[in-house]
Amino acid sequence: MAEENLLTLKNGPAWSAALAVDLKRQVKKSQEEVMREYVKNLVTEIINFTPPQFGKKLNGVAAKKRGEQTTENQIRRVFEGVNKSQVPAARKRRDENASISYMAAVHKRKRVKGRVKKGSVKRRQKVMKGQLNKYIRMRKSKVGMLAAGWHAAADEFGVRGRNFPMWMRRHQGKASSGARIKIKKDSIHIRFSNRVRYAGEVEIIKLRLSRAMGVQADKTLKKRMRKGLKDAVNRSKIVDWK
Repeated sequence: MAEENLLTLKNGPAWSAALAVDLKRQVKKSQEEVMREYVKNLVTEIINFTPPQFGKKLNGVAAKKRGEQTTENQIRRVFEGVNKSQVPAARKRRDENASISYMAAVHKRKRVKGRVKKGSVKRRQKVMKGQLNKYIRMRKSKVGMLAAGWHAAADEFGVRGRNFPMWMRRHQGKASSGARIKIKKDSIHIRFSNRVRYAGEVEIIKLRLSRAMGVQADKTLKKRMRKGLKDAVNRSKIVDWK
């Protein structure tokens, strides 16, 4: 689905053997415990790399503020706030709700893969300052929505506190999400999804999630896994994007 990023972790033959035999012997934990711990850390990294966060480079309150500023900058690439006398007659007749809806529709059309590129709008549209400021505040209040789309995975695997802060969690009721884990005799399948409506439109999310996967795999491998296990993981198809 275009609107959904699905991440599936497959505990296939090579990965299963590696975890069940080598890793279990090293850490004295069951296969399920090992997988749950790995996925908890993975979900933490994924949230930490979901815009506006960017791993250690930008996270927490600083990321929230940067996200809000980016939101405002993008909107002001499309609209210019002016006095009522400078607004075209047709827009003057719009009530406040109609003006907000109009700006939302225009803003959506101007975005390409989730962003309004610098220089892509040749002439900004003039709208009343007060209504533009209201629209900007409304859009800023949605910062963190994309990361909130991982809330089902965060709940399932126990990611809490500063790893999933309130400015993300506040959107849980509106951010559609999914997570499930299936345990069979010889395999474990874990799948979690971000179903926020525009998730599939944000091109940068896949690049950042790939980096998150790499960071977490590197941490896990360095911490616990020998070269033989690393080779087994490299040969396995652990992750599927759909």
